[in-house]
Amino acid sequence: MLLKAEDSRKWVNTFLVLMAALTAFLVIKFLVFIGLRFELEAKVEYYELLTQVVGVVIGLMTFIICVRKRGVVKYLDEVFGELLKVVWPDKESSVKITIVVVIGVAIISALLVLADVLFNKLLSYLY
Repeated sequence: MLLKAEDSRKWVNTFLVLMAALTAFLVIKFLVFIGLRFELEAKVEYYELLTQVVGVVIGLMTFIICVRKRGVVKYLDEVFGELLKVVWPDKESSVKITIVVVIGVAIISALLVLADVLFNKLLSYLY
């Protein structure tokens, strides 16, 4: 089994690190977009370095704030606990369910195509 109850803290910290990295990435991308929009690269010296520093600092602050808030960590521990209770289907049942869904989508698609063709024919007679 991939998930174990004693690994809760490790998974929570990994999630928080990934969330902080994503936050830093998005802040950097936003600041680069703003810089291009308002031509800040020409107006502010070392703008690219500044955007990266601001992004990393905001990412680190996000991580530190989330780790220090007990409510966030407790919530993520509870989410991990619920994830341990999930019964994942085996490969055989996943394949069967996938086949049923593909066949169902094909049948519904065929019915919609048939209805579209019939309505086009009907409307072509009227107009």
